[in-house]
Amino acid sequence: MKAYKLSDVFKFAIKIERDGKKFYDSAVQLTRDVKQRYLFRHLSKEEVKHAQTFRKFYKQAFYQKVFFAADERLEGLLDGLARGIVIPDVAEIVGALKKSDNKVLTIIKVAMDVETNTILFYQEIHDAIKVAQAKQAFKRIIKEEKTHLVKLRNLRLDLDPVYAAVRYGKFF
Repeated sequence: MKAYKLSDVFKFAIKIERDGKKFYDSAVQLTRDVKQRYLFRHLSKEEVKHAQTFRKFYKQAFYQKVFFAADERLEGLLDGLARGIVIPDVAEIVGALKKSDNKVLTIIKVAMDVETNTILFYQEIHDAIKVAQAKQAFKRIIKEEKTHLVKLRNLRLDLDPVYAAVRYGKFF
């Protein structure tokens, strides 16, 4: 097991949330529907709040020099995150979205994938760290990220009858 600085993990988390904000801001620009724009704006604001929470913990962890041990799975996630594999580059995603025929559905699919990866990453960090307040912050943000996923799934159900049929066995 390798030891990591907790402040580095918070730095990653801040970047994930900043990138999420950029992604959802771009989604607002690429979407015409008022309901969809509202959802993407809301999700963008949520990402800002998450980044603020992580910034607070980053400062504390940086000065306290807190370390934690990462098992192979978490080490792989941290390595993949550092290399941009776990969470894709926002500029590349937005460039691809602009070329997409069905922008909104593509936005939703990408957002669901990224939210899922984020939840998995945060869950692994939550399980690995020992600092009680940081664990609570991750637990709360994981819960909020899951609500993002539910909102995106509900929107996708409205727009993608095949997804609805596969997911629930019937067309809505």
